[in-house]
Amino acid sequence: MRIINKDLRYGRIRMYVDTMDDLWYLKNVIRENDQVRMLSFRSREEASDKLREKKSEKVPMLITIEVESVEFHPFSNYLRIKGRITEAPEAVGEYHTLTVQPGSDLTVIKDWQESELSLIKEAEESSRRAKLIIVSIDDEEATIALVRAYGIERLASISSGRSGKQYESREWQREFFGEAAAEVGRRMEEGTRLAVVGPGFVKDSFADFLKGKGTERVLLDSTSDEGMNGVVEAIKKGVLKRAESEARVAEEYELIDELLSLLRRDPELCALGDNAIKALELGAAETLLILDERLRDSRDAMELAKKTGCRVRIISSEHDAGVTLRSFGGIAAMLRYRL
Repeated sequence: MRIINKDLRYGRIRMYVDTMDDLWYLKNVIRENDQVRMLSFRSREEASDKLREKKSEKVPMLITIEVESVEFHPFSNYLRIKGRITEAPEAVGEYHTLTVQPGSDLTVIKDWQESELSLIKEAEESSRRAKLIIVSIDDEEATIALVRAYGIERLASISSGRSGKQYESREWQREFFGEAAAEVGRRMEEGTRLAVVGPGFVKDSFADFLKGKGTERVLLDSTSDEGMNGVVEAIKKGVLKRAESEARVAEEYELIDELLSLLRRDPELCALGDNAIKALELGAAETLLILDERLRDSRDAMELAKKTGCRVRIISSEHDAGVTLRSFGGIAAMLRYRL
């Protein structure tokens, strides 16, 4: 995300959407009754002189809406914002849906909270970081995944197709590696980092194969598992931070692991669900974890956390760490002292 103009006196921030990751941040920033302005298309009916019947054409116009709902579809390339038109060349008061995607230029007008400004800053920093592609590979399959700010997307799974005779000749490996390398090459962009992980020595052979094809700086890591489980394991082990890519996902897994460890070791130093809010009110919360789905009803809690010096971390609902937090009511606190 790139900030084009910011004027907090009037609550306006104009921004350019660089990547699909930015859509996740916007979903957690734009709320009901906010105003969003951008160039959009709207149907206009005109009468035809020859046919004497109306025909419709879509014309571009700058439209401002008062937000009623925001829809985000993970791993799609758009965010839909629906509301009534408050400013436009025509149709003021009617409903309209703005479609935001990479390349969109929009202005958000609202009473900005510190937590929301922090998310916008994080989105800016996230866009400057390199993306990370992880290939989890063994002698049967290669799973190719892309790490995003809001989670992990499986891009492809490629079977080695090896048989006993091929296994002996190693011909299967050359074909397998070639197909996997071609798929990776189609996904790589400028600034994207690549990690190859997995059990055994196949990952090392594949990394050597990639380097022989001109791929530089391949990060290697061993995992006990393969497939998407291997991808998650590698992230937990720190491959994400080592690649200097989307550290948000790695941090979220680490925070949830820290919470689970504390629950096993000393459960009285944890507060889950509504108990986390009570701990926050008493000033006992040191770290507050909030699921992104609960952001809209957690504004007061986040402001209270700021006043009490409590660290706040937002956990995405699009990966396993978020699923774990959801099972605790979508909010949890690690405490300074026992209550």
